Amino acid sequence: MSEILSEPDWIAREEQRNKDKVEPGSAINLEAEEFIKAARGEPTVYGEALLEYYRKYRGTHD
Repeated sequence: MSEILSEPDWIAREEQRNKDKVEPGSAINLEAEEFIKAARGEPTVYGEALLEYYRKYRGTHD
């Protein structure tokens, strides 16, 4: 049987439960954006690392 909580208690429990979670999509969107910049030749450290990783595991090099 479920416990009945007040709204403030429910919010506090959910905030505690979610405190270490990463918002879905934020990491993926950053990687895609940085990868696109690197593929266009725009210099970014993170984008270059992603592009090199892609090249290494796809077997393609310039």
